[in-house]
Amino acid sequence: MDVELHHKAVEQTHGNLVAAADRFVGSLGHGGTNPQAIGQVVFYAHELSRLLPPEFHPPWLTELDVGFATAELDPHAGDPEFEKLTAFVVKNLPQISAPLLFGEQAEFDFDSRFDSIRDEAGVADAFDNLVSKIEAIIALDVIDSRVVQEALERLKAMLKRSRHGSFTAVVMSIHYGKFIASAFRKTLAKLPLVGPAFAAFDEAVLDAANRVQDAEAKMKSETVQRLINRQRLIA
Repeated sequence: MDVELHHKAVEQTHGNLVAAADRFVGSLGHGGTNPQAIGQVVFYAHELSRLLPPEFHPPWLTELDVGFATAELDPHAGDPEFEKLTAFVVKNLPQISAPLLFGEQAEFDFDSRFDSIRDEAGVADAFDNLVSKIEAIIALDVIDSRVVQEALERLKAMLKRSRHGSFTAVVMSIHYGKFIASAFRKTLAKLPLVGPAFAAFDEAVLDAANRVQDAEAKMKSETVQRLINRQRLIA
């Protein structure tokens, strides 16, 4: 397969996997399950394993493919394998959603270049603003859902760690933030006291996501150009 086509196939398959994982975990936030989505998670994980050389398999992919590829999952019968897979996807969603670096991409020092791109985009300030909005929601002390409370606390910790973090850490954090905003919007927006605070949180997530998207696009553009220049030198 042509190198460019292979990269596109990996990105598309990974994107499908992330979308399926988001749909599945999102359904849990609304009190249900999505058997079709979890089946797609397992399917796309297997497809991604076939496309990526073993040395570029992240740990979560190896565990997901090897551990669940042949499992008979029954979400309606308290199936222990289904419960185990559910816990795994929920716990590893940020890692699953992180960008995949493989082949020649993995040879580049992304993080040193991303430092300046991240700062130019104002990612740290956007993350600080988002943290303040999370703290405002938590301070109201009216959320009676342990799942929602823990998710907000986890997001807050991730944002604080990654405000000056690596390319992967920044993208993982904002993806998780977007997921939290989507998954719990119906639950939080309808609460009288939380509604306005959640609206501010939603707006802060959008601002941070746009800044990260700009930084990610610039990073990818520079990477592609370096690959092209390298191929020209070899030729």
